[in-house]
Order: sequence, then structure tokens, then C-alpha cells
Amino acid sequence: MSPRPAPKRRASKGADPLLTTYDWRVTIRNHWLKHARVCARCGRPIDTSLARFYPGTRKVHPGSLVVGHIVGRDQAKLLGWTDAQINDLSNTQPEHARCSDRSGAVYINQRRGRRGAQLRVVSREKRQSTDNSRRW
Repeated sequence: MSPRPAPKRRASKGADPLLTTYDWRVTIRNHWLKHARVCARCGRPIDTSLARFYPGTRKVHPGSLVVGHIVGRDQAKLLGWTDAQINDLSNTQPEHARCSDRSGAVYINQRRGRRGAQLRVVSREKRQSTDNSRRW
């Protein structure tokens, strides 16, 4: 038997340039490390002493502090905001990693759902307009 080939990995998009600036890494994150008391999404306390990752792994601790955006980056770009406005301290909030991931997933699913919902409406209209045995 020949050995299995290694699975192909997707190419990394690299770090987001908006989230690697000095202001983001040092000023904004440190502000919330000092002042974060509760998660803006769920209202539970945030333990700022938790490390971002579990020791020895790259797995994110779900209760660790993540700095999230009040108006998401994608929405802000659609609204015509500048990079400085998007990453301004007034547009950030403290969140648990778990809550941040959940809110991002909800936003993406809503975007996908809107397109899917439009397709479903069209397909219902087509079904109603055709003659079939249910209408007899």
C-alpha cells in the first residue's frame, strides 16, 4: 500500500491589515484589557487573566477577551466608513471569543439566508403558476 497524500490546505489570506495596526494591537486591545468587565454580547463577566489560547495549542479559549466591532467591518465598509472610523475605540466592544464567533456566524448566515430566501420565494411562485394535480 502506498501512503496517503497529505490533504491540501487552502491558501491563507494572511493577516487582516486593519487588525494588525499599532493602534489595534496596542492601544485598543490594552484599553479593553484594563476596562473590560462584562461581555457586550452576553453580559457575563470576562476573565481578562485568561490567555487567548490554551497552553501549548493554537485553540482559542472560549472565555478569553476578544475586541469586537459594534458596527461590523463588512457593514461599515458598505456604509463607506474609513479604516480609521471602523477601528475607532468608540466602535469597539469587549466580547468573549465564543460570543464573537457566534455573532460573526449569525451575520454570515443572515447574508446567505437573504439570498436563499429570495430564491425560495421565486420557486414558490413558479410552483403556484404551473398546473399540477394539487390544483385539480
